Amino acid sequence: MRRPHTILFGSLTLIALAGAGSAIGARLRSASFSSITPAVAGAALYVPSRVDRVAFAEDMEQSLLMEGHDIRIKAQGKDGKTLTVKSPLMGSSFVYSFSSDDRLIKKLQNAGFSQIHFDNGDRFWDQQIE
Repeated sequence: MRRPHTILFGSLTLIALAGAGSAIGARLRSASFSSITPAVAGAALYVPSRVDRVAFAEDMEQSLLMEGHDIRIKAQGKDGKTLTVKSPLMGSSFVYSFSSDDRLIKKLQNAGFSQIHFDNGDRFWDQQIE
């Protein structure tokens, strides 16, 4: 029988992900000029690339693995715009908590993600974040 670790796992994961975003954001802000496209009135607008999203996902995964979580996070799909989160302990409450964290969703949007795919091996959930 399965133990109810999902709520604890979800809470700890959200805390870890919120912390991981600051280091990732710094990496995104310090990107090379090749990723910058011209915008209105000569100002530059940073457009995250697939490489940035892959690095974002790897940083999130590394942060959570260091805390002892059994999780895999990847940037997949066309241009790496789908964040895939896999964990055998994931349940509906985790998906809800993750999806309703406005700060985390904003960070994912800023990194260029448009969808989150959650998978626990038995079930999956897809969430649009555009």
